[in-house]
Amino acid sequence: MVSRHKDNLAKLKLVAIVNNAVSTLVSVAHGNSNCKIGLIVGRGLNACYLEDWKRVAKDSPEDVALHEMVINTELGALGENVRIDFCRTDYDNKLDMNSIRPGSQILEKMVGGMYIGEIVRLVLDSLTKDRLLFPSESTLFEREDMFDIEFVAIIEEDTKEPFAKTASILDGFKLKHYTPEDLRTVREVCKVVCERAALLTAASLAVLINRVNQPEVRVVADGYLYRRHPRFHDILDQKTRELVRPELKFDIVSPSDESSIGAARIAAAALRKQNSH
Repeated sequence: MVSRHKDNLAKLKLVAIVNNAVSTLVSVAHGNSNCKIGLIVGRGLNACYLEDWKRVAKDSPEDVALHEMVINTELGALGENVRIDFCRTDYDNKLDMNSIRPGSQILEKMVGGMYIGEIVRLVLDSLTKDRLLFPSESTLFEREDMFDIEFVAIIEEDTKEPFAKTASILDGFKLKHYTPEDLRTVREVCKVVCERAALLTAASLAVLINRVNQPEVRVVADGYLYRRHPRFHDILDQKTRELVRPELKFDIVSPSDESSIGAARIAAAALRKQNSH
């Protein structure tokens, strides 16, 4: 919250600390009681959900009318205990080893938009070195972080031959020779890497919906990869429906307001509570 003083300087008062998953959830849950889960698939990955106090604490606070609390899952950290090593590839391991914090945020490094482009680059680099792709350009994809998530999204949208958008991106790398088959292979790599990200997210989301265990649940999802990737929502929705118990109904929506609206509502509620004491 900001207040103005006669010296015309802004004085900040910290009343709440909230991440984008929680603020995204609150931005919709404020007007929809079925909204129980917030999901962020952007540069990183996270999710939160509303949990019954009885599952968390013996007694719920007297001033909590709905007897629910927000649980921030830090979903991107899943896998730091090697439990998802069975679905990691050599490319995932290489990306992790070369990251700032090896061994941390394992699921996020398989799903988040900050890492998707680098996974694609590692696959393309391996294919070129094995002469399975661009046989005259074995060193083309050696530079780290050269393949941005924006390139991946554009290539995924380029569905009709002669794949002009894909060719334009490769031209930007000064690639001199490529065939229609090369373009199809690049598109397939982008497709598989992004599809895997959506499927892993769906498995995680299904766990949360089953955990909430309500007849109808609204999931509010946001983030660059979720919004920008042309197929992410559809894959996420379809696979989640396969994994959620059939008696549970859900829908996945994007917030109509910015997540900052949710943060503002949390700050206002916290301030009211402080002032009431």
